[in-house]
Amino acid sequence: MNHKKLILSIICVCIVFFNVLAQKGDFLLSTDIGYGFPSGEQDLVPFYSNSPHIIPYSLGKGINFTVVGDYMFSDCIGAGLDLNMLIGVPTGYTYSANSSKDPLNVKNSYTGFMFGITPNLIFCFPGSRFNPYARFGLVIGFAEYTLSSSESGNNAQTGQDVWLYSGNDPSIGWYAALGIRLQLKNKRMLNIELFDRDLTYAPGSESNIEAFNGGKTNSNSIPLVYSYTRGNSASNVQLTSVMPFGSAGIKVGMTFDFGTLKLAR
Repeated sequence: MNHKKLILSIICVCIVFFNVLAQKGDFLLSTDIGYGFPSGEQDLVPFYSNSPHIIPYSLGKGINFTVVGDYMFSDCIGAGLDLNMLIGVPTGYTYSANSSKDPLNVKNSYTGFMFGITPNLIFCFPGSRFNPYARFGLVIGFAEYTLSSSESGNNAQTGQDVWLYSGNDPSIGWYAALGIRLQLKNKRMLNIELFDRDLTYAPGSESNIEAFNGGKTNSNSIPLVYSYTRGNSASNVQLTSVMPFGSAGIKVGMTFDFGTLKLAR
């Protein structure tokens, strides 16, 4: 999907979402914070290690900050729009690049970041105090990640070598959640949600943003492509990698009811 089609899709979703706010119904606003554990993992294999091994990972692991706007057409059915910021937790491996007599340990860490827009459908089961619900939606993710390397041991370089992988079209994935709202006073609700987000990301460029020993970085970004032929005149073009950004976790927050339905009595 190119950027023009994506932007048009987002505008259409927002127009429909905010248009229904003018109708009679119930508008809910939530703010959540939570943590996502790796889901839909792929495998890292440190080939340069003297003892290579498989390491499952997903760059979707990390802290989530979310603002949610829900419009309820009735006590049971509604539509929502989630804006989510993922701040990833580093994941990686350490390997020995030299022999045991002359050890040089290299630590590689991947850290993901993503801003996600999630239009979704909501199905509620209203009660006198507890309000269980489920939501299912489409994730439009604007992602990037860094690869940081550091060394220790004999002849180790100081500092870090950091590469930023970004660009390309946004990722498209799926979102599903089960939650419950505990009704408090003044149309406020405590919100607890178990979620699963499934998507992958392939960057469009890489750039060196920090170098070992405080050295000069490479200011030119290198294009990353899905395929190319040998002998390509653009000698700096490299193949991209599809990275997992899936996660499953829990979010907790507060919901404020601005309508007249029976969601927060």
